[in-house]
Amino acid sequence: MNRRHCLAAIGAAVASLVLPTPALAAWPDRPITLIVPWGAGGGTDAVARIIGVELEKELKQPINVVNRTGGSGVVGHQAIASAAADGYTIGILTVEIGMMRHAGLTQLSGADYTPLGLMNFDPNAVLVRADAAYKTAEDLLNAAKAAPGKLKASGTGQGGIWHLGLAQWLVDNKAASNAIAWVPSQGAAPGLQDLLAGGVDVVSCSLPEARALIEGGKVKPLVLMGAKPDGIFPKVPLYKDASGKMWNAGITVGNPRNEGVRMGSLVSRAQLDAVREGLESLKAQAEVLHDGSAKSLVDADPAIAACIGPVLLGARDADAADRVHDVEVFGPVATLLPYRDLDHAMALAHRGQGSLVTSLYGADDVALGLVSVQLAASHGRVHVITPDVAQAQTGHGNVMPMSLHGGPGRAGGGAELGGLRALDFYHRRSAVQASPNVIAKLGIA
Repeated sequence: MNRRHCLAAIGAAVASLVLPTPALAAWPDRPITLIVPWGAGGGTDAVARIIGVELEKELKQPINVVNRTGGSGVVGHQAIASAAADGYTIGILTVEIGMMRHAGLTQLSGADYTPLGLMNFDPNAVLVRADAAYKTAEDLLNAAKAAPGKLKASGTGQGGIWHLGLAQWLVDNKAASNAIAWVPSQGAAPGLQDLLAGGVDVVSCSLPEARALIEGGKVKPLVLMGAKPDGIFPKVPLYKDASGKMWNAGITVGNPRNEGVRMGSLVSRAQLDAVREGLESLKAQAEVLHDGSAKSLVDADPAIAACIGPVLLGARDADAADRVHDVEVFGPVATLLPYRDLDHAMALAHRGQGSLVTSLYGADDVALGLVSVQLAASHGRVHVITPDVAQAQTGHGNVMPMSLHGGPGRAGGGAELGGLRALDFYHRRSAVQASPNVIAKLGIA
């Protein structure tokens, strides 16, 4: 995972310089307070102090950095949101602002702030004491699996981004998410202090936060969950090196010729306009959970390129949100809908009036087999992903020209790239792509 010092980010540790409202015309004519929601000495604190120095040069006024810790980041984020809207209190937001609400810690969200700019982006690293017996990430994983809960880790508050990064790393490597118990702290700095004192065995944080201790020979990083080697510590194994695959929560959008870009352009500007129009329609009945549409493009001119970042919406009343079922947006847009049970979920899926492909994720072969048959009535292909095939699955959007199945309903009724069969508008053929275990549970001859 990544700590991204910016408001417009997801699935990453994020911080952004924010203002409650636009500054007054005479601004600034007195010192400015810069609130940091995490402890002194950590990565967010370091970023804030660097920015503070640069702002002092530019604005000719003192920038007072204040650490407001507590409540897994809630105290500081609330202080920024509650400050007088006069431009004299700004703050560094982290990605936790997009997570705390869902953990029941606060009602704050990104909508309570005005973002000023992306400050920093750091991937997650896993570190241990220099004298620890673990030489590699695999050694640590084996120890965690052998005695779940015995090892302890820290680096941020409960449910913070570094906690989630470690938990997902464990899950990805077939260990329980709590195989290494989490000890909440007010940030990476106190977590690292606890590591040196022997209070915890592992710290999950960024490499810059641990730089002094790494260079001093006190701690050692075992793995970096980034897309490329670190500029200061290039020998730290990347996650793909340590575990055989890449895992990085960041999505970069822009020119596909750029090696760092993971999502390219739509077909045309006309499609981009249609996606934006569809989004506005959906927003009338759905809440924006993550807005990647405002994210800066990489190596692409937004006035020319037909690029848009992923947008995630959510509707609390799935039955009443008619537009979610009736408005189809051909772009990176998804809407989360709650359902009461499997029957309700199937009814909601059928309200979409059909599609070429639908994807199911789960581990219950019997339930997945039952649902697959029910969904086949309105989907040309049912793509089922279970843990035993997750690493080998082809992906939701990969067409299968060898499959003579249709897209019943709105999807068109033709086989995927199936030649003359695309003209057969009345057939009801569907393909189920799943593991042998799920196929065996379909209950059909």
